Amino acid sequence: MSEALADEGVYGFAGGAYNQELFYNLIFQAGGAVLNEDATEAEYSSPGSRKALQFLRDMVEDGSSPSIRTTADTSPDELFKSGKAAMVYGGSFRVAGYVDSAVGDAIQVVRLPKGEQRGVVLHGGAVVVHAGSENRDAAAAFAVYHGSKEGQQIIGESGASIPAYQGTEQAYIDAHPEYDLEIFPESAAEYGFPYPVSANTQAWLEVESDMVPKILAGELSVEEGTAQLDEQIDALLAEENEG
Repeated sequence: MSEALADEGVYGFAGGAYNQELFYNLIFQAGGAVLNEDATEAEYSSPGSRKALQFLRDMVEDGSSPSIRTTADTSPDELFKSGKAAMVYGGSFRVAGYVDSAVGDAIQVVRLPKGEQRGVVLHGGAVVVHAGSENRDAAAAFAVYHGSKEGQQIIGESGASIPAYQGTEQAYIDAHPEYDLEIFPESAAEYGFPYPVSANTQAWLEVESDMVPKILAGELSVEEGTAQLDEQIDALLAEENEG
């Protein structure tokens, strides 16, 4: 497909350098990890993690997936919705945006591919209240309501995402019966991996967001790039533990 439609800018897979929806899942599926269990060391240079990044890089190099520059300018999500990519890794929160897109009537939800094992990253949203809000009490009350069964039922019925309140996920599944949305909660329950975090996640995410695109674009080898990732992130994690 990449050869037949290459001149039209159409790809088999919408890749990119996106962690939550793409390369974290690939890492887990390859038996790798982002951090060790107690979040004291990075594991990008583990065999599974390197295999996952190489897999994604190979698709860029053979033309199955767009260049990293392309997906930096136009998100994989937009490429998919515009019919420029046949497949994309996407979270449950993407569905509402796909329904009315150019490909809304021609797509389906399927389980993510299996590598050494099945795996999908688990991630959640939150309603937060600004400490300096002029209406802090009302905002806090809304946050509490948002997390209630009734509030989450509304979220599910809107089809926006899987509700967080256990037992309300059926509303999300039923919101768009044309898609097999039960795959999302089933996958999360059967082989979900927690989103990698530490005490100061944002610090090392900046390193990740700088280095991973360079690896996928071929500016660094997978071996050298992941070694640098681990070295830099380990230093930041050591600072966390000292604090």
